[in-house]
Amino acid sequence: MPEFIQCRPDQIPSQAVVVHAWHAMGRVVADVACSNCPRAEDYVIADFPRPVPLAIARAVEVCQICGLETIAVVVEEGLEWRRDWAPLKRQAEALSA
Repeated sequence: MPEFIQCRPDQIPSQAVVVHAWHAMGRVVADVACSNCPRAEDYVIADFPRPVPLAIARAVEVCQICGLETIAVVVEEGLEWRRDWAPLKRQAEALSA
């Protein structure tokens, strides 16, 4: 299972799948991106907002396909991340481990 770290948008690691989570129309949604994945030319990643559990499952799939070990999670300010979506480390914790 990949490691999930919470990042600010300007601190996303280059070798990570990215999940952005935000409020939209009374729901929490997320999308998945991977701008710097190895083998990106073999695997086009175009994603649209979806429920967070589905976005997390998609991010894990992309990690496996691209051979990455980190999912960077960018959470909208004021959004409460639910631990049952995925265990989330703060970036400082992940870097010191």
